[in-house]
Amino acid sequence: MRSHTAFLLVTLGLRAPGPEGVLPLVRGFFPVHEALASVRFAPESWQILSPEFPHLRVRRDWDRCEKLPRAVRTWLIKHVKSRKPLLEAAETASNQDLARRVFRTPDDSDDLFSHWPA
Repeated sequence: MRSHTAFLLVTLGLRAPGPEGVLPLVRGFFPVHEALASVRFAPESWQILSPEFPHLRVRRDWDRCEKLPRAVRTWLIKHVKSRKPLLEAAETASNQDLARRVFRTPDDSDDLFSHWPA
């Protein structure tokens, strides 16, 4: 039930047209990432969330963990212009590391928000 709820929260957050989507998005992000990484989620959960993800050229199972951070990064850049909500929601060291990686570019690992406050 927790996994289903997390998928729903992330979906609702990504569909929100403004900053009101921050809370559901960050509350569900880490459990959804964990479920995608371990491939432990119901197909129904994936069906409601997957339309919110960017389309990558290669469609494989492993790219689910790449699509989630890209979608969250894009949404936060557009609606909040801060990485602070995701960093604050990270309760463990591994989640804090994941939150930081969300905002690094794939090619050079520069922080997209280097000129903004954390």
